[in-house]
Amino acid sequence: MTVTVAAALVLGWPLFKFLVGSPSVLTLTLVQVILGIRLAFYFGPLPALFAEMFPTNADSRAELFGRPLSSLTAT
Repeated sequence: MTVTVAAALVLGWPLFKFLVGSPSVLTLTLVQVILGIRLAFYFGPLPALFAEMFPTNADSRAELFGRPLSSLTAT
């Protein structure tokens, strides 16, 4: 995840300049694909991280309270 954050910091400005320098649908698509891949590398490992952070008995308690609370706040 640290590498992905570093890549975001390094690639952010050059991708923006590339998009502004040659605005087209192809350029926009290329920038969006690169940013999408970066997001996938960042958010991909998060479910495994959360699964390993908590013991299995905490998972069932979180499921018991977390889902109804998230449903209440989402509506």
